[in-house]
Amino acid sequence: MTPTNRLTAWFDAAGAPYVRVDVSDGLGPAEGGAAIAARLGAVGVKALLTKGDDGLFRVLAIPARRELDSQRARQSLGLRKLRFARPEELFALTGIAPGGVPPFGQPHFDALLVADVSLASVDRVAFGGGHPLVRLSLMGDAWRRLAQPRFEALVSADMETP
Repeated sequence: MTPTNRLTAWFDAAGAPYVRVDVSDGLGPAEGGAAIAARLGAVGVKALLTKGDDGLFRVLAIPARRELDSQRARQSLGLRKLRFARPEELFALTGIAPGGVPPFGQPHFDALLVADVSLASVDRVAFGGGHPLVRLSLMGDAWRRLAQPRFEALVSADMETP
């Protein structure tokens, strides 16, 4: 079963309606994701697989139009060091190529999920759907129910709104 099919089967089993959109050939994953999120009235969410100096992997979910504030993230997470996962670590942990990782952690992936505080009350999210050219969207309440993220400050203070 593909990562996308595993995700959508999980959503179906949990009674969480979703929208699946395949990125058109004319758009790259970033441009396609932004256009799809806007069309659905959703906040685009990017999922960044990281590893802290405590040895734990974390999926950091932040608004797609924002950049991770590494210093703020380290402070919020109580870490001295935080790095992005290497491509081989990303694939070994998720089975997904960069650009397709959805904002979920355990039990879907062996990683903790930490989301930026700005995502705590959004109405709809759109995110990588298990493949760089697939986007999925859920209502915000359904995403929070399924993902059960820990909310922390991960982007710059002047960029907290999605």
